[in-house]
Formats: sequence, C-alpha cells, structure tokens
Amino acid sequence: MCDSCWPPLDLSRRKFFKLASAGILGWSVLNRSFAAAPSAPPKPENVIGPDAALQRLMKGNQRYVEGT
Repeated sequence: MCDSCWPPLDLSRRKFFKLASAGILGWSVLNRSFAAAPSAPPKPENVIGPDAALQRLMKGNQRYVEGT
C-alpha cells in the first residue's frame, strides 16, 4: 500500500501502553456493568446439626463393624 492510502502507524511504546491500558479499563468497566449480581449459593436440603451428624456416623460405623 502507498503512504497516502495507509500511513504507517507512529506507535511508540508509551502510546501503545496508554492505548492498551485504556482499552483494558474500558472493557473492565463495561464487563462489570453488564455482569449479573452475585447470588448466595443454594443451601443443601439435607442440612443436619452436629449432634445428629455424630449419631449418624456412629450408627454407620456400628453397621460396618457388624457387617450389615
């Protein structure tokens, strides 16, 4: 291509980093604005207390020892 159609880019290291940082900053701002709000993780349906869990473990261990 000729110089009148496509002039060579005068892109120094400083200009490159300014352009790159502006692009990254713009992308991150747009990405945050369109992102969905974080929601709480779903609670499992089989939530039991620590005492009930210990009893369940002890019963299971007893069944294992008996071979049932």
